[in-house]
Amino acid sequence: MNSQKTRQSIPEADRAREETVKLLGHLWDCNDDTITIKIPKPPEGVPTKREVVSFLASIYDPMGILSPIIVPIKELTQDLWEEEVSWKEKIPLRITKKWEAIKTTFKQTSYTMPRRLVSVANYKAVQLLLFSDASERHFATAAYLHFQFENSTPVTKLIMAKSKVKPKGTELSIPRLELMAIEIAVNAAMTLTQELELKKLSNIKFFSDSMIALYWVLKREKLTKFVDNRVSKIHTIARSLKEQNLKPSFHHCPTDQNPADIASRGSTIDKLMGNVLWEEGPEFLKRPENEWPIRLEGTINYPSEFRDLIEKEVTWKKPIKANTKKATVLTIAETTIQQDSIVRYKSARSFEKLITTMSMVFRWYTRKLSNKKWNSRLMKKLAESNTDEISRRSLV
Repeated sequence: MNSQKTRQSIPEADRAREETVKLLGHLWDCNDDTITIKIPKPPEGVPTKREVVSFLASIYDPMGILSPIIVPIKELTQDLWEEEVSWKEKIPLRITKKWEAIKTTFKQTSYTMPRRLVSVANYKAVQLLLFSDASERHFATAAYLHFQFENSTPVTKLIMAKSKVKPKGTELSIPRLELMAIEIAVNAAMTLTQELELKKLSNIKFFSDSMIALYWVLKREKLTKFVDNRVSKIHTIARSLKEQNLKPSFHHCPTDQNPADIASRGSTIDKLMGNVLWEEGPEFLKRPENEWPIRLEGTINYPSEFRDLIEKEVTWKKPIKANTKKATVLTIAETTIQQDSIVRYKSARSFEKLITTMSMVFRWYTRKLSNKKWNSRLMKKLAESNTDEISRRSLV
């Protein structure tokens, strides 16, 4: 209980003996009304793969508040799997340098934040804001609740974050990762709306600093399968949010004002503590909403500087008129080269075996088309001959 007056009214035998108590895996300071997340100490010396993975798992942070400091450990763990290091084997020398750099960032043993998002509950409306971003090896989202008051400055607080590592062995471009970041943002929005049950929640806004990913989401061109699957899922969840009387919208956010950039690139505990961008979102959220980045209403300008990257994922319905004849010739030539035989002639043990196989194929083919009148002299003979005759004549 964080009310001193209420605590005094509770019989002493029923009160908590200490002012700091455990609350859902974290520490709650009743006097200061703060939540503290414990940060474990990394193993000493050169650890084994098991010790590194165990250290990563020991950081209990279900809401992802410490996502930026976990990013480097996730990356290192992925490198260990890529190097096929066994569980009891010490990490290789080429990875040890990364580990030593990670250890130096874990000087703090805890991260403390206010328990309450707002000091008063008389806000007139609340919005859910989700920022997404991607780097070369990570993509992430950060979710905020934006409280609006009648006669005071809005208050924005971080409530959840999530980061993922780019799957190894996949050739995913930065724009594709940015799209995947938007995907986990809409997934997070669906989860949060179900769990929070905020009566005054009216709008959900998604922010991304990728004009390419926003173009794919909002323009609805005929896209390649990978991109189209994710765009379809984003629209499915957006429709579901609309059915809940929420108003999802997509916005462009400058990179230097995108808090999800911190989660996708990683940070240290020292830099994370007191980081206003991470804890409260970008500065423009304190201004009137008409001064925010422009809302994209389902259409978006074609960014000429990103033309090649955008068109790479667009499946055009009509071929380009320029050089049509040349393109057709190249297509035919390529098809001829790549065409495979229905008979695996390279696997035949002998020439006689190949003849027998081909005779069976021809016989089946002529039987299936028994009513067809053949103009070719060869096909007429095949239609009239049985398998033995074909093999004997060596008609291949």
